Amino acid sequence: MAVLRSEAGPKTRRRALPAQLTSFVGRAEERDYVAALLGTSRLVTLLGPGGAGKNRLAVEATAP
Repeated sequence: MAVLRSEAGPKTRRRALPAQLTSFVGRAEERDYVAALLGTSRLVTLLGPGGAGKNRLAVEATAP
């Protein structure tokens, strides 16, 4: 109801991304490709089997 009335809702805290404890080796080309896609598209979906490093790739591609 608050949204419909244009009232301010509760403040949400943004969580920082976790610190990476290991280096990101061998996937610089993939990282750059995903970063380029993010520059032209609102949504990029990473697909692959569990443990392939999709989350890490996403974090690395969006890092400042």
